[in-house]
Amino acid sequence: MLKKLAEPVVTIEAPFENDVLERKASIEKLTHLVKSTEQPFVLSVEAPWGWGKTTFIRMWKAHLESQGHTCFYFNAWQNDFVDDPLVAFLGEMAKHLEKEKTELGGKEPVKKYLNEVKRIGAGVLRKALPLAVQVATHGLLSQDAVTKAVGDLSDETDKVAEFASTLAKERLDKYEAERNGIDFFRLNLEKLAQEIATKEGGVSPLVFFIDEMDRCRPDFAIALLERIKHLFNVPRVVFVLAVDRAQLNQSVKTLYGLESNPDGYLRRFIDLAYSLPPPTTERFVESLYRRFAMDEGFKNIQNGFGVAEAWKIAFGYCAKALALSLRTQEQCFTEMNIVLRMNSGQRDVYPVALSFYSALRASRPGIFQELRQHQISIDTVISWFVNIHDSWYNVWFEAALIHGFCDNREERQTRLEKLKEKFTKPEYNQFHDLKRPGGLAEALTKDWYSREMLFVLSQLEMSDQFH
Repeated sequence: MLKKLAEPVVTIEAPFENDVLERKASIEKLTHLVKSTEQPFVLSVEAPWGWGKTTFIRMWKAHLESQGHTCFYFNAWQNDFVDDPLVAFLGEMAKHLEKEKTELGGKEPVKKYLNEVKRIGAGVLRKALPLAVQVATHGLLSQDAVTKAVGDLSDETDKVAEFASTLAKERLDKYEAERNGIDFFRLNLEKLAQEIATKEGGVSPLVFFIDEMDRCRPDFAIALLERIKHLFNVPRVVFVLAVDRAQLNQSVKTLYGLESNPDGYLRRFIDLAYSLPPPTTERFVESLYRRFAMDEGFKNIQNGFGVAEAWKIAFGYCAKALALSLRTQEQCFTEMNIVLRMNSGQRDVYPVALSFYSALRASRPGIFQELRQHQISIDTVISWFVNIHDSWYNVWFEAALIHGFCDNREERQTRLEKLKEKFTKPEYNQFHDLKRPGGLAEALTKDWYSREMLFVLSQLEMSDQFH
């Protein structure tokens, strides 16, 4: 069954049970860092799209909760339909505490301070100008708007003076009310954090995880940062932001102009940035294999799981040889997943060859098309794989090139005979049958393999019809 990508299961009892990318060591180090402060603190966990930021913070949240911390999770992208993020944020916070009422509900101060935080937060929202307008105008009216307002009243000097005086007083009163509201909000939030931390088995600090900031509306993302800075900057409260810094920088430029300094702006909000280390190719391939539930695609193939292991190894070799980015590797898995499921139990799609063709097409689409149209020699590509020191896979990759891209039958047979001659040397053949590179090369000289490889290519290209 074709499914959406499944998120790994993460539980408080076993946070790292599905830690395919080996993030446990990083999480334990960051946990020590967070525990070492009682000051307000904002940490960003940064990585490009597709590196597993969401799984990372889910595991970290579960790890902290297993040690007694109270943690909140807020998905910015799923909540950016509201104008002000404070509305959604307080709502999610209240829902979380409601779930924990068996632990916290008996503590009257917790309910009292939570209700105050919600009430005062609502007051701050009512008193403030719409935050999107504030962010977009830096809190100021434009010069054109002021000039127009004054121009409309230019013939009535007394009214202009009265208007200016009233506006100034209203703004000062509004500032005082909002300032007092923010101070009172912080006071009650600080008390709430202290009460939660002192529950039975509880520890400090209170940790808020904010996910998907780089996917939500630019004005919502920046407004959320503003709210965190101005309202939640209290002791015993830590924020962890999972972001793609490049995308967040683009949000800043969208709002403040291309000439703005996004890194300088974001440093106002983020105390420390942590860059997730890139996963190894082998670990990432295994992660994708599980996320796409690829076992289902191999279950109807003879010796399917043995083939699956060979396929993962083959794709790993190709990813390294062609320097595929993590995003490109995920794109390849999407295509290969479609091909395997379309042909499951019907016709062999030679997964090792499929992985080779998919990686080649994704990394060098122009050259792939020239190969398909027989405009360049396959020798150009063969040289890219010379550093793969695994003869069995070298045979497969070169045979896939020959069968897939040599349309001249005589040239194809000549190349295949040379391939067989090369890999029948004793140093390549310590195994038996097709496990020997020589045995594999001999088997792959059969002319009908060309038909099979062309079928695999056609299935891969058919996946383009899915968007």
